[in-house]
Amino acid sequence: MKTLKNSKGTKFVRVPDKKAHEIEGILDLLEKGWKYCPKSEWKKKSRDADKPTAKTQKKKKGKK
Repeated sequence: MKTLKNSKGTKFVRVPDKKAHEIEGILDLLEKGWKYCPKSEWKKKSRDADKPTAKTQKKKKGKK
C-alpha cells in the first residue's frame, strides 16, 4: 500500500501496489500532482483526525 496526498495536502488516498494496473493508477495520480506521503502523516491528519483522544473520552461505569 502507498499513501498519496493531493497538492494542497487536504485529501489522502491509500492505494494498493501489488498489480500492474494498480501501479499504473498510482502513476496517473502522480502525474496529476499527487505526492507520496508517510503513513504516519495520513494517520494523524486523516484516519485519527475525527476520533476523540483518550483525555476527552468519558469512562463508562460497568454494572455491579
